[in-house]
Amino acid sequence: MAEVNIEVVRKVSDKIKALPLSSHFLTFVDNKDQFPEVGADGVVCYFTAITVQNYGFWIGDEKGYVRPLQGEIGGKKLKGSDLLMALSMKAYREIGPEFFSPENLSDLSFDDFCRWIPEEFGFQDLLARYNLAVDYGRHCVRNNISLDILVERANYSENPLGSFLGQTSAMPGYNADGFFKKNLLLAMILANRPEHFLKIKSDDLKYPIVDYHLMRVALRLGLISLNFAEWNLISKREWVNESFEGSIRQKTFQAIRKIIESSNKSMSEIDFLLWSARRYCPEMTEPDCPKCALNDVCQKKIELFQPVFRTTNY
Repeated sequence: MAEVNIEVVRKVSDKIKALPLSSHFLTFVDNKDQFPEVGADGVVCYFTAITVQNYGFWIGDEKGYVRPLQGEIGGKKLKGSDLLMALSMKAYREIGPEFFSPENLSDLSFDDFCRWIPEEFGFQDLLARYNLAVDYGRHCVRNNISLDILVERANYSENPLGSFLGQTSAMPGYNADGFFKKNLLLAMILANRPEHFLKIKSDDLKYPIVDYHLMRVALRLGLISLNFAEWNLISKREWVNESFEGSIRQKTFQAIRKIIESSNKSMSEIDFLLWSARRYCPEMTEPDCPKCALNDVCQKKIELFQPVFRTTNY
């Protein structure tokens, strides 16, 4: 049964504690092809709508994992969330920020949705994504939810992050994940943007954002120990059941939570570091270990992958 490897967690925590990470985190504004500029219109609505779609950037078949989702925009080859961000900014510029308002999404046709995420980019679950966008919009309209007021209400509470997670966890696209991946990602975006929409201190962000990239990095680092059957299933990149996926995700959450606490670093800093690590430890090609800041404490279990499980949560 999968277990957190406390000794490896300690080594990784000590390594991260010694790294100068204080100025290293994602600001979600530094790439004009993917993010609205500072002070742009409708930014809170925009990020709330597109974070609903922040999941499942890979192609599978009857056996399991095939490849990451990739596409080309303006001559640039992009994959995963980078592709979603670029498609979203293209719609933001060409159609307008009002496209991402709950009012518009609540009455959106599938054809109009495909102006945002065109069919030719190969998202395998496009109809499900459309339905999720519409359900999110209709929920906000039906319950008279203003996203700006939602954020303001969180800021005035005693626990802004807790209030934000509680409010968003009722919204379709954010309401099915006990680990709050999208909710936490949206909180980090709104807190880290230069406008600082969400007034959260870095010390408040203690919960890891657990997606398949983080699970892959955690397994390859050796933060989680597997038995032979689990190792075999993960390394073959075949479909797993919900119980198996949940176990690996739970252990990843526990391991990264311990690292955040022991290293005295914020979640934003840890997230940036491990997000960078996944670039050097990709899905389909050999890892470039010397470029990774965690190279000397990594157990280099590079044959391991992430649980292959289709979900709208991450």
